[in-house]
Parts: sequence; C-alpha cells; structure tokens
Amino acid sequence: MITVKMKIIVLVFFSVSVALFLFIVNHDYRTVEPKTLCGKYSFNGGGLDSITIFNDHTYKHKFITVSNKQYTETGKWKWNLNEIDFYNFAFFNDKGPSGRGLWMSKVAETDKEIRLIYSSENNICYFKRLVIQK
Repeated sequence: MITVKMKIIVLVFFSVSVALFLFIVNHDYRTVEPKTLCGKYSFNGGGLDSITIFNDHTYKHKFITVSNKQYTETGKWKWNLNEIDFYNFAFFNDKGPSGRGLWMSKVAETDKEIRLIYSSENNICYFKRLVIQK
C-alpha cells in the first residue's frame, strides 16, 4: 500500500529530476567573458551596419543607408551572463532611426567568432572574428 509520505517523496524526486534535466539541456557551457566582447562587430544581414563595444561599457553603433547617408549613435551596455543589454539603442532602416530602446542580445561564441544575435530565426547577427593564437 502506497502511503501519502511515499507519494510526496516520489513527487519531490520527479520534480527535482525534471528541473535538473531542463537545466542541463538549456545550459550554455560556453560563456563569453566580458573582456572578449570588446571590439568591432559587422552586421551579416547586408549593409554596412556595425557596432563597436568599448571596455568602459559604452558602444558606438554606425549605420550607412543605401543612399550612403551615415548615422552614428552611442550608448551604454551591460553584461548579463550570456546576454548583452544595449541601452538607448537606435534601430535603423533606410530612412534613419526607426525607434530607440533597450536591445537585449543573446551572445553566442564559436571557435571562430562571437555573435550578437539580432534575429535567431533568420540567422541575422553582428559578428566579430576571433584571432586564433598559435
């Protein structure tokens, strides 16, 4: 006969197992160190858009339209584990800034580059090539 105490133990064990499984599956073991974030990132979605991240927690965002008009914006950034938050970020289109606000970008690292994810479903990002030391 199963007692209430046994049911509680099984329920707790099951809950902990599920939580541990979800943590392991969703955990990103490649965490970019904030000091490696600094540098110039190019936009892979076409155009000449770029972001330069400085170690004093500021950034410069440069956008050039198809008619060769250039916009440059600056702001502050903050590191959050595997995400970088850009404050007062200007979202651009060919007519100039189309809005401003907080852009929370997931940061992904491969052996060759660091990516600031702009649209994961469309594979659009800003990227910085890593220099491989031999």
